[in-house]
Amino acid sequence: MCGRPECQRRRRSDYYQKKPATDPEYFQVVRDSQKQWWDEHPDYQKQHRQQNPPLVESNRQRQRLRDRKRRVELLVRNNLALDLKYSASEVWLLGPSKVCDLDRNNLASAFGNAYRLSDANWNKLRRGNFYNPWQHRSEINGLKLMMFHAKDDPNVPYEGTREFAEITGAKLKSLSRGGHISTDYVVREYWAQIKKFFDSARTEKHSALSPC
Repeated sequence: MCGRPECQRRRRSDYYQKKPATDPEYFQVVRDSQKQWWDEHPDYQKQHRQQNPPLVESNRQRQRLRDRKRRVELLVRNNLALDLKYSASEVWLLGPSKVCDLDRNNLASAFGNAYRLSDANWNKLRRGNFYNPWQHRSEINGLKLMMFHAKDDPNVPYEGTREFAEITGAKLKSLSRGGHISTDYVVREYWAQIKKFFDSARTEKHSALSPC
């Protein structure tokens, strides 16, 4: 067994890290001690962030990368999206050019109209001067659109979406609460309704193509 101070410190550190998992009483003591410390230092996190601006920015950047990776992973695992390739409705997938793996996963067959935008064009889309469906509301076939919008959305006004749905004839699912809801949430919670809408659109298309 190594007797050097650094080896002893490492063994002691490993011992105390593993001990809570095998000793319930020690685990409770550690937990109570940590709770007491945080109760006595309620402003520690705030002061630590104020004293370390570079660390705050670094954490923010890493969180953005984690969020972006998580969104891409959710898309990759979304096998339900494969049903979209049979739908009469059109689905467009937009994303920053840095998200370069989207065209290599199983979504390629589902989202045939998937494009990666340059950073410059992505910024235009964010500002709203790239393509705005509202400007083309008289040209859009609302029968192919199904939209979900929460009335308490803090970022996109609900009334604008409601008016857009009325003008185009799009199907609007209004949620009383939910804020700025994500696509992932909508697919998980309302997939049955979405699939029914797609199936209906496909049936109507086939009926229109059938000879009399």
